[in-house]
Formats: sequence, structure tokens, C-alpha cells
Amino acid sequence: MALPLLRSQSATYSVPLVASYTYAWIVDGGTGSSSTNSIDVNWGAGPIGTVNVVVNNTNASNCSNNFSQAVTINTNTTLGPDMSDAEDAFALYPNPAQDRTVLYYPRFSGMTRPMVQVVDLLGNELRSFVLQQDRGSIDLSDLKHGIYFVRVSTDHGSFAKKLIVQ
Repeated sequence: MALPLLRSQSATYSVPLVASYTYAWIVDGGTGSSSTNSIDVNWGAGPIGTVNVVVNNTNASNCSNNFSQAVTINTNTTLGPDMSDAEDAFALYPNPAQDRTVLYYPRFSGMTRPMVQVVDLLGNELRSFVLQQDRGSIDLSDLKHGIYFVRVSTDHGSFAKKLIVQ
């Protein structure tokens, strides 16, 4: 599953940090470079892109893992009439969270019910529900510690934010 982003939008990707491991990032469709466990990517014109990381255990020969995330880059420069700023499209609190977080969607109208999805770094959908009011609680109790993305999709676009589960 590809995470949706806007052209020229920046996003951060990371994998767990392990001492003595090396990290080689490859970005297609955007720009960014890093040799650590995290990378900031500025996405280009689209319509698609990928970010890959090869994690190598330097203490063991032939021991590496490859993680990849596909993204869909919206070629529009605007987000629609009622969503002019992706950063303000919705809020998550607390974030970082432990067992539960609340999603607040201030532009909820009741006319178009937003779809909410929680996905892992590989794009696997872990939660999915339709928001029934301007806020909704997301149960995180069975998720491992780590980084996830919460995506809200409406007729006017899709917006994703990073969620840290502690």
C-alpha cells in the first residue's frame, strides 16, 4: 500500500537503531540522503516514489535486511477547498502515545465521513475505520513500540502523519 503525499512534501522515514549496523538509503522520486537509521525525503513531482533502506549487520557476514515503502505523490498543488494545509488537516494526541491516541479532525462536517487507517512502515494496514464525529480514539494497546502512520482520506485528499508508539 502506498502512502499518499503531496508534491514537494517532506516526510521522515526510520527503522530501529542498532549499534554497529549500517544503513544504506535509496530514494526514487524524491531527494534525501542519510547513513543513519533515519532519513528526511523531499518528494518530487510524482506520481509515485519509493524509499528503501538496506540494513546490514556488520558483525555477521551476509546478514542484511531490505525495507521498502512506496508512496503516491499527488500531482495537484492544492488540497481541495476545505483543506488548504496538510499539517493542519488533523491532529493526534498524545503523540508519542502508549495504549491509545485521539485523532482530532477539525474540519469534520458530517457530510463526508473520513476514512482513517493506521499503517506500519511497510504500508501494512493495521487499523481502519470511518470517523463518525470530529474526534475518535485509536486503540494502540496491541501494537509494538515503533513508528506508524495514521492516514485520513476524504474526497479532498489524503493526509498522513507519523505516530510514535512507546
